[in-house]
Amino acid sequence: MLNQEFEDYSQVNSEKKTFYKNMSIKAGIFCGILAVFFAILVAFSLLGRKSWRVGLSNEIEKVFEEKSYSEYSVGEYVKLNSIMSVNCAVFKALPFTKKDFDSYAVIIRTPTLYGPVAAVYVYETKKSEATFIGFARINERIDGSIRNAALNSQVRYWAGKIPEIIAKKKEGK
Repeated sequence: MLNQEFEDYSQVNSEKKTFYKNMSIKAGIFCGILAVFFAILVAFSLLGRKSWRVGLSNEIEKVFEEKSYSEYSVGEYVKLNSIMSVNCAVFKALPFTKKDFDSYAVIIRTPTLYGPVAAVYVYETKKSEATFIGFARINERIDGSIRNAALNSQVRYWAGKIPEIIAKKKEGK
């Protein structure tokens, strides 16, 4: 009788082992699929950074052309050591006339009555002030409305914040 109970217990125990083994294999396959999926997402986001930066620099160039602000051209991307890098991008602004000028072109997502809009500024370190150039991808009628409604508040606020943002740029690249 004791012998039979031991055999029944070992049979139940082996059934549990195979059940847990099968569940572990299924869980491992599921975790592997999730890991591959997230690796693909990370790879695409890393590959998309360059095109994102090129697109932003093209938008700044368009704003410079539309607003007849031909003093500068857009240079290389400047990395920020700040959480603001999610809402703004900073590029070197290359002046056509003065060669020793240290300037930056900044594009910032600003909240307006029409939703978030990209505002373009030029920051000159010698003057220690940011100049608002214009909004990117906005038609003239809406641009005028946003300028009238936001010029005194949002535009001035971000013009004051740009020196802090530039001060947190990463040294080196």
